Amino acid sequence: MGAIIYSLVVLMQVTALLSTSPTKCKPSDSDCLKSAAQALTPLLAAGMPALGTEPLDVMRVDEIRMDLAGLRLNVTNSSIKGLKNAVIDKIKVWVITEPLNFDCLKSAAQALTPLLAAGMPALRKEPLDVMRVDEIRMDLAGLRLNVTNSSIKGLNNAVIDKIKFDMAKKQLVILYHADVELTGQYKAAGRLIILPISGDGDVKIELKNYNSKMLIPFTIVKNKDGKDTMHMKEFKNEFDIKDGAHYSLTNLFNGNKVLSDSMLKFMNENWKLLSTEFGGTLMQKPNKKIFHVIRKYLQNKPIDEMLDV
Repeated sequence: MGAIIYSLVVLMQVTALLSTSPTKCKPSDSDCLKSAAQALTPLLAAGMPALGTEPLDVMRVDEIRMDLAGLRLNVTNSSIKGLKNAVIDKIKVWVITEPLNFDCLKSAAQALTPLLAAGMPALRKEPLDVMRVDEIRMDLAGLRLNVTNSSIKGLNNAVIDKIKFDMAKKQLVILYHADVELTGQYKAAGRLIILPISGDGDVKIELKNYNSKMLIPFTIVKNKDGKDTMHMKEFKNEFDIKDGAHYSLTNLFNGNKVLSDSMLKFMNENWKLLSTEFGGTLMQKPNKKIFHVIRKYLQNKPIDEMLDV
């Protein structure tokens, strides 16, 4: 079965070239493309030595192996007939002769940002601003930190710096920046870089010009209406804090003001080091929530509608 599907994919890839053939079908003219593809089908089925493709009818497959649902099957020296009489029911080609208008996509994404940040009840997605995160746990480089009942503000005013759909790599790239503020209750123990730390109280972290780059691989699947949509399972995040971070924590060292002031001074003077060391883990859950909202929105948006932006 895999061999048949592969051969049909080859057939469809070749027929995609019809938009530049002497037939002069427009990419949007499905009827013309279908007729031209139908005429070409017997030729492709016979094989095309110039393109290095063997015949599809009769197709030779050395071996087909199957181990599924308790069945172990091995078929060798198989011949498959009938594809030369295949009927083309539909063909659709996307031909992008110019780069996508990424400035237009960026503007559209910027206009959409406040709506996504406010939440999408129709898609059962909670707000991103103010974002609520029940718990953030960290056990890294000698520091044990637990932040509960946290609120994150600032994404409503995020600026989209770049957005790119790489259809060849099947990857979405989003770059944005924002001033982000995180508040909550913390418990800390262990060591912070070189200094011992302990505390249990309120925390406030301000990240000035937080720059984020989200890399989201996707596959293309059909929705219930038969339209192509993006299916996303995971993401990668890269970040940088450009203009500083400020840390405020109450009840450090059981309220010892001298030790507390010294620790806060160390933290705020070394904000870049702390942000690099711990920022990725601290923002992991918030970034995951952002990803879920983007995924939910795009999975409900056909690709051809986005390309028409």
